[in-house]
Amino acid sequence: MSTTQRSESIHAFFDGYINSTTSLNQFVKQYDNALRSRAKKEFEADFNSMDTTIPCGSNSSIEKQFQSEFTNAKFKEIQVEFRSKMNCSASLNSMEDCFATYHVLEEILIGDIRKERVLKVVLNKENHDFKCECSLFEFRGIVCRHVLSVCSQERIVSLPEKYVLTRWKKNIKRKHSYIKTSYGVTELKPQMDRFDKLCKHFYEVAEVAAESEETTEDLHETLRLFSSNMSTKDSSLIEENLNDDFNPINSNRIRSPKHVKRKGRPSSKRKTFVVETIAKRSRKRTKKSDHAELTTECNIGMVENQFGSNICVESSLEVVNGEHYLDSSIAVGNCMSFMDLLTTCETTLTGSSQVCTNL
Repeated sequence: MSTTQRSESIHAFFDGYINSTTSLNQFVKQYDNALRSRAKKEFEADFNSMDTTIPCGSNSSIEKQFQSEFTNAKFKEIQVEFRSKMNCSASLNSMEDCFATYHVLEEILIGDIRKERVLKVVLNKENHDFKCECSLFEFRGIVCRHVLSVCSQERIVSLPEKYVLTRWKKNIKRKHSYIKTSYGVTELKPQMDRFDKLCKHFYEVAEVAAESEETTEDLHETLRLFSSNMSTKDSSLIEENLNDDFNPINSNRIRSPKHVKRKGRPSSKRKTFVVETIAKRSRKRTKKSDHAELTTECNIGMVENQFGSNICVESSLEVVNGEHYLDSSIAVGNCMSFMDLLTTCETTLTGSSQVCTNL
């Protein structure tokens, strides 16, 4: 299982940089790019943790302790445990010397099913050392909701330093970040240069001090004094930064600004006069009539019938949508025979046309 997890973590680390078709030469370049991206993300996360402060969700002094020590990402995980503490109820089960055993009843919801479980928490009242059956601190390095519930029951206002791991602290100084590499973060270049100069100076001082035991002890004492002074200065600077008014990060999403009516007239919504409205309507009717009807006049048509006779038809024809109309009352299709036309004209249109036959 651990081998599978390690393989999956490596795949996630190189996701987007290499694939099955990546050559060996490309792999070396993409490997540096992946490390550079990872180092840059760590630098940005450290900067955000020092520059911003996530507000506490309660007035608990323990939560404020974690707020001042942990990074923003780890403090969010702690806040989940503080919110889940509301579903826990601790009761004292037994007391032996300085060890108190608590049973913590936790309500959990799996889907739509509500369940309860009881976990045992052992507290050493002398040094405030906890031991919980869920082993969340041993597994993820953060205090569980069951321990926090017992702390509320015992009125404990702060936890020992052992529960604030150094790896989760926001003021941690990584030694490898000052070593020059091909994927180093450009923002740390001034610190890297100063680190190299100090190392060269330390080497020269170490060569001189290593000649005798007395000078070596004097140098050690000087370095210890300098380190203690620097640690005190760093802690005071951190407290000043935490007391400054930072813009807290809240859980609300940044929404779009409210719509404000702009000055000046609208681009298209202009009041029109009655004359303009009538003119637009008339133009629309004219376009429709021109598109629907096409009028033409036929003076003389020469048609040859099926017997070879020449027929002269003099009338006014109106063409509408591909069909011929005779005096706007008789429809004549394109495929209509001449005899049918003649019969229709004689019976319905007497006197409207003159038919001349030349035999």
